[in-house]
Amino acid sequence: MQISRLWQFGALALLSTFAHAQNSWDTPRLETPYGQTQTGVRYVLDEALILLEPGADRDEVLTRLTALGTQCLGEVPRLGVLRMQRLSGEDITNLLAQLAAVQGVSSAEYNGVGEGGGRLLTPDDTHFQSQWHHENTSANAGTPGADIESVAAWKITTGSDEVTIAILDSGIDFGHPDFQGRLLPGFDFVNEDSDPTADHPHGISVTGLAAANGNNTFGTAGVDWACQILPVKVLNQFNGGTVMDLLQGLDYCAERRAQIVSMSLINYPGTSALVAALAGAREAGCILISCGANNAGAANNSWPGASPDTITIAASTPNDSRASFSGFGTSIDFSAPGASVATSAPSQADSFNLFSGCSAATPVAAGIVGLLAARHPLLTQDQAYELLRLGAEDQVGDPNEDTPGYDIYHGHGRLNARSSLEVIDLDPSVIGYTCLPAAVNSSGQSAHIVASGSIIPGFDDLELTVSGLPSGQFGHFLMGDGFAVSTPPGSNGQLCIQGGQIVRLIPPILSSGASGSFRAEIGTLNLPVIGDIQPGNTWTFQAWYRDGIGSNFSDALSVLFE
Repeated sequence: MQISRLWQFGALALLSTFAHAQNSWDTPRLETPYGQTQTGVRYVLDEALILLEPGADRDEVLTRLTALGTQCLGEVPRLGVLRMQRLSGEDITNLLAQLAAVQGVSSAEYNGVGEGGGRLLTPDDTHFQSQWHHENTSANAGTPGADIESVAAWKITTGSDEVTIAILDSGIDFGHPDFQGRLLPGFDFVNEDSDPTADHPHGISVTGLAAANGNNTFGTAGVDWACQILPVKVLNQFNGGTVMDLLQGLDYCAERRAQIVSMSLINYPGTSALVAALAGAREAGCILISCGANNAGAANNSWPGASPDTITIAASTPNDSRASFSGFGTSIDFSAPGASVATSAPSQADSFNLFSGCSAATPVAAGIVGLLAARHPLLTQDQAYELLRLGAEDQVGDPNEDTPGYDIYHGHGRLNARSSLEVIDLDPSVIGYTCLPAAVNSSGQSAHIVASGSIIPGFDDLELTVSGLPSGQFGHFLMGDGFAVSTPPGSNGQLCIQGGQIVRLIPPILSSGASGSFRAEIGTLNLPVIGDIQPGNTWTFQAWYRDGIGSNFSDALSVLFE
């Protein structure tokens, strides 16, 4: 899978709010984008809390604060607290110092962020303990941790009804308790009518894995508990379908702007019409998740999964190995649990169905993307791919197949919902996309760089973070104008440069012994090129660091400035 479009959370993220589940037991999530200092303090972007000195004239102080490029959003008169919003491009840390120096101001502080101390309990679905893909223990299946960490992910979000997952399959049971309150009307392209009721259980099993109602004392839990479900019937009563039915289904999803399209479909031919339909759906904003085939080695010839316009999923077992039936090849992007996973029963009884195949792994992945979309409503396929990659667990399976970095069996690794969600929670305004993957270093993993903050030239609150380093080593952030790949002598990994200027941002930083990471705000670095950044410029960021085997590089991140 090649990433073809720039990832631009940036200013778009600042204009959006982040949906979260409405369950009373869920940890509340901040609905305003926030930043994070180097010491880990989270704060609302562009806001300050002003404490007035006793006896100070509120109106006079407010006039002075406004003159510094801020406006008042609210106050607590009895406490003498004003909530001010930054309007200028001044760095927020510098601005706080200026506000604190205003006559009549006792203190100027970040509008900090906290959260409730509640703990998400295990869902009460009758057969949740049989769903090893959510939380794998020795009691329910196999290797503890060989799962997508759903329980931890649900503490962040259980989904949003602003997100729609379309299931292109054999239809749905509209009376099934696991889907009540979530189903959209949908369409049946096999029989050309508006009733996509299932006449084969495949669609019910698939939908249950992606989106069965959770914590409802019935059946099983899907990955996403809140999304709307759009059933699109493209398979008949014998679990077969035609290219024409699939073309119509994809066009239907594109027309209705379904954010996520889950296709547990295999062995379609890669016709020109299908290539165009997949490209059209993706261009319309659909995030396409597809099946990696059920015949070993067949992934590159099984459409729609063979398409570079889909995120293609292989199947893993309770022990994190590749399922024996799982297809492999260069079209595989990730793996997900897909062997004997428990999902919604084809009847309406309080029971479950064991389901195997890449058809099972695909909706698990689609459900994870649904959670990501709940945290970022403007999520695109390129962004989803990158979040899945950064959160995926590498080298968890057979060492002969699950080799360091990308491989044709697990792709970039087995998906982890919690880890991918935490990439967003590092800072909701994550920006950029990875343009060059990194080699594995002496820590046994690759080093990943993330940029967050503002992409508006002149703002200096852009923050860089790199993780996956050998602990206790020095490193620098690098910045260049665009990228081309070179391999410097004595290095492990590749450097992104392009003939023009490449800047080493200083000072050097010592990586943390606890997490093998370091972070720096652009405002703290020597950045002689900051004045050269213009709207429309693309710059590349990368981390260089010392390693036990010499010098090394992180992956490279390309950022488009607005």
